[in-house]
Amino acid sequence: MKVIIPNNTKYNILAALNYANKKEVGGLLIGEIINYMTIEIINMTSQSKWLKSFFLRKWSRKEKKELNDILDQYGNNFSSINYCGEWHSHPSFSLEPSNRDIKSMWELCFDVKVSANFLILLIVKSAGKNDLQAKCYYFNKENYPIYKQVNIEFGGLI
Repeated sequence: MKVIIPNNTKYNILAALNYANKKEVGGLLIGEIINYMTIEIINMTSQSKWLKSFFLRKWSRKEKKELNDILDQYGNNFSSINYCGEWHSHPSFSLEPSNRDIKSMWELCFDVKVSANFLILLIVKSAGKNDLQAKCYYFNKENYPIYKQVNIEFGGLI
């Protein structure tokens, strides 16, 4: 599996990281299924308040509205464009998911309100003002409790 992160999404993540400074930041990922093995991130959200620690485990009304507004922009074409996971930063530690990250992703995967067969978790950190380090993980209900790291391609069409 491969996740494509277009330059505009990369720059939006970098802006959020720079603004949050040394605090964790994160949000939702909206992706387009290119084919069975490829997802392109076409939009994202980021939290408006910078917290000491962050992972969007329970969606507030604001996050639900923001997600619905973004999906409306793409014509609610849920067969190819949809919520595909979460992103957050690990500014001071490795890009490996913590036990809490893993547990949260599985909870989201099996949440009937989320209604997802799979989700991705993108973990990032700043690598200078204009670059970032990232790792991406794939959580598929059919493979529970095994998740795997997937390839990231920066650049994309958007």
